[in-house]
Amino acid sequence: MGLMIHWSWRIEGPRSILCGSWSKERRWPAAFARLLDARVLEISMFGRLPEIDLGLSNGLHVVSLMTAEGQPQWTLFDRHDRKNQCWIRVKRGVLCFETTNTARARRSS
Repeated sequence: MGLMIHWSWRIEGPRSILCGSWSKERRWPAAFARLLDARVLEISMFGRLPEIDLGLSNGLHVVSLMTAEGQPQWTLFDRHDRKNQCWIRVKRGVLCFETTNTARARRSS
């Protein structure tokens, strides 16, 4: 599986925020380097409009936090099966599960 966070995000340590989408970009490489060898231990949702929280084996968390109007801007997707891809995202305030077949059907309507 892969996770895209399209908009606001942050990387949390045990007691502080290491960096986020509004941090100075020079802070990003060190924080991203800490993510490289970590394993995903848990994925959870929080908030009335579902945001996503990835809990990692090194104690860090990658969290989506939309700060503009609209919907939370993240997508969880299957990276391996190109023929039958699936995506989980938020639409109209609820979790939405889409597959390659539902996307094709919508385009042809």
